[in-house]
Order: sequence, then C-alpha cells, then structure tokens
Amino acid sequence: MKLAVTPLRPEHAPRVHAWENHPDVLRWLLHDGVTLDEVAARAASPPTPQPAEVIHHVIERADVPVGYLALSAHPPPPCAWGSFELFVGPEHQGEGVGREALARVPGLLRDWRGLEVIRIGVFEDNHRAVALYKELGYAVTERCWFPKGGAERRGLLMSNNPDAFARRPIGFRSR
Repeated sequence: MKLAVTPLRPEHAPRVHAWENHPDVLRWLLHDGVTLDEVAARAASPPTPQPAEVIHHVIERADVPVGYLALSAHPPPPCAWGSFELFVGPEHQGEGVGREALARVPGLLRDWRGLEVIRIGVFEDNHRAVALYKELGYAVTERCWFPKGGAERRGLLMSNNPDAFARRPIGFRSR
C-alpha cells in the first residue's frame, strides 16, 4: 500500500472532522472539546507556545485522506522524546493503514526533531492498538488514568525505549 503523510491543511478538515465524530473514533480520542477543524485552522496560523511542539498530518492514499497523525516533540526530563496521536478513518480500518503509518513514525520524528525515543498513551481497553504497539516493539512502562469526557479511563504508557523512562512498578497511579 502506498501512503503519503502530508501536513494537515484546512481543506482536509471536513473529512477528518467527520471521522473525529464517528463513534468508533470518539471512543479512543484523548482530547476533549477541541475539534480537528480547530486543529486545522491552528495549523494555518502562527504557532502558540505549548509544553510540547506539535505538527499535524493527514495520511493519504492516492490523494484521498484515510487517516490523521499528530507528532509531538517533548523536552527533557527524563529525555527528549516524541509522541503521536493516530487514527484511521473507520472505512479504512483493517486495511493496514495504521500499521504502515506507525512504521513511519520513528523516521518522521527523527527527521523532524532528531528524536529516537517515542512514548505513547493508549486506553487499556483498546486491545487492538495495544497488541499492534507491542508487535511493533513498544513496551508498557506505566499504567495510568486518562481524562475522558469529564471522567477518567484506565490507560497505558508505552515506549519504544522503556529504559529511557524512570522505572516504576507497573501499577495505576492514584487519581
């Protein structure tokens, strides 16, 4: 499959926004109250200071958007590291888009900011994503809680280099 990962542009917003509001995608999104329309609009305006630097992409196959990928660069401590948020349009799930896009993340982060260490958060009950991340070499470094819809959901922090993060017993952090 030939995929292109290109910067998110305002014209991508309607397609990506439709995915964002799909129940299968909403189940996994971490952010509350920020639509991808707003993200696309921000991508076209001057950057504002953030704790992490973020760039937003659309994943395309034959010039058709099939997914969304945001890359983040985080400063130390414990080390400079990257993270990502990825979702694939429901009509394209099961086609290998996520796997191929994930395989590109290390190179994209390295080319963008020279980052080798990747850390991601995933809901613990997203078994399909957890299995894929493990298959691609990510390991659980910590169990945690993620805010979602005014509540909290159990999550996992995973890394391609678990030794880069302080070792703590694998257990849930208190709320």
